Amino acid sequence: MNTSSRLFLAISVPEIIRDKLDELRCVLPGTRWITSSNLHLTLQFIGEVEPDRIEEIKQTLQEVSGRSFLVAFKGAGYFPSRGNPKVLWAGCEQIHPHLLQLLKKSEG
Repeated sequence: MNTSSRLFLAISVPEIIRDKLDELRCVLPGTRWITSSNLHLTLQFIGEVEPDRIEEIKQTLQEVSGRSFLVAFKGAGYFPSRGNPKVLWAGCEQIHPHLLQLLKKSEG
C-alpha cells in the first residue's frame, strides 16, 4: 500500500520558548499535548506527499541554510475554528528579515 504523508517545513523552537509555551498546559486542562521537543515554527505547509518524493524533498532541504534570528511571539489561537481545536498556535510579533529569507527559500 502506497500512503502519502502530510509534510511541512519548520524550524526548531529554542528551549526557553518551549518552556514558556509549556506553561499553557496548566491554563488548558484536559487537552492532549505533543511533547515540547516537537514544538516548532512552521514555515510552509507542503501537504500530501507520496513516499517516493520524501527523500528528494529531504535532500533539497539539506541545501537550505540561514542565519540565526530573534523572534518575539505575540497572540495565540487555534484551528480548526469550529468544533474541537486540534492545533494551538502562537503568532510572531514581527517577521525578522532572516526569517523572510528562509520563507523565500522554502517557496522555491
